[in-house]
Amino acid sequence: MSQLQIGLISFGALIILAVLLYNWWQERNIKREMVRRFEGPIDDVLMDELATEPRVVAEKSKRDFDDDFHIDPAAIRALDEEISAVKVEVVPEAIIEEPVITEIENEAPLDLKLDPAPEPEIIADELEPDPWISNPTAPPVQNIALPSNVDEQIDVIAIITPNRICTGQTIREALLPLPAFQKSVRWMGRDANGDAYVVTKEHEQTEFTHIICALQLADRGGPAHGEDLRNFHAKVEELTERVGGALEWREHGDPLQYARDLDQFCIDVDVMINLQLSSGSGPFAGTKLRGLAEASGLTLKDDGYFHFIDEHGTELFVLASLDRRPLTVESLRTSMLNGVMLMMDVPRVGNGIEVFNQMVMLGRKLETALATKLTDENQQQLGDSEIDKIRQQLKAIYSRMLSRHIVPGSSAALRLFS
Repeated sequence: MSQLQIGLISFGALIILAVLLYNWWQERNIKREMVRRFEGPIDDVLMDELATEPRVVAEKSKRDFDDDFHIDPAAIRALDEEISAVKVEVVPEAIIEEPVITEIENEAPLDLKLDPAPEPEIIADELEPDPWISNPTAPPVQNIALPSNVDEQIDVIAIITPNRICTGQTIREALLPLPAFQKSVRWMGRDANGDAYVVTKEHEQTEFTHIICALQLADRGGPAHGEDLRNFHAKVEELTERVGGALEWREHGDPLQYARDLDQFCIDVDVMINLQLSSGSGPFAGTKLRGLAEASGLTLKDDGYFHFIDEHGTELFVLASLDRRPLTVESLRTSMLNGVMLMMDVPRVGNGIEVFNQMVMLGRKLETALATKLTDENQQQLGDSEIDKIRQQLKAIYSRMLSRHIVPGSSAALRLFS
């Protein structure tokens, strides 16, 4: 380290020491000055008032009290003499007499009826049309009866009441162009006599007071699809606009969901009873089968089945070859059969229990005549107990159909199970 550096360091240390000494000396002088100034008592005007004022007020209050409340004994004696001279007299309770009410005889009752205020006269011209009525001139929709081939349980229905009578030709022209539908659609007119007709070409000159439109929601092919429903709604709205009139829809909430539910119902009750007669000792002649069938009231149809039909022309059950080969008069003359079967389409048959009993009786008859065995479709032989179980199942199916308001064998059932 050089001498210059040592000198600078020493000089800096001396300066710091000098500053410290100067600060100590200044602090000592300040303390002495403070002791000198605050050594004696300090007079404070506010403190003097707080210390002396209560004493003065108390002395003044005492003097005022003595001056104001000086008691004179002579005045007190005079007041006592006046009080003694006063006499209290008791007054007996006054007798209150009840008022006498004089009854007025033969007084006419008061007529308090008020004449009603005259109602203001309403002038028809002053009434404003209801903005919610799109067509005030349209006639109201009446609760008309539906034709037999339209049913609220299986159809979406629209009823149009035209402003004026329209012909079948007007309806047909208003329907064009007609979209293609997957399900059955009916465009019908109802005349003034209540008769309903499908609007075909032969009814173009017929005058109709109502138009009935119906879309079937389900059949054995499944439920109606959304496209069919959209096209049907659009066409009905367009038809109403073209002919002019009031429109009433008869449908169950969401028609698409209702169609699905209806289809599931059809699946649950769509049962075909199949009683089979198979030969155990060998085939039998077709001519023999034909003779037995016709003697029992069955008729051979073009579809190759023997049909049992009632007096109303309704098919109840059929008799067919076991291998479902179509039967004809010519084939029965030369063919030999190994078996036959009796089939009943349950939901399409009214009085199903009675029809089933008739079918069982025919089966027993053929079982004996053709030397066959009566079995179910699983080749299980049917005794009386098994037949009774089938009968109970039929009762359950028909009960469920009726709870859905679909009568077995009715027009609605025939359309639904087709």
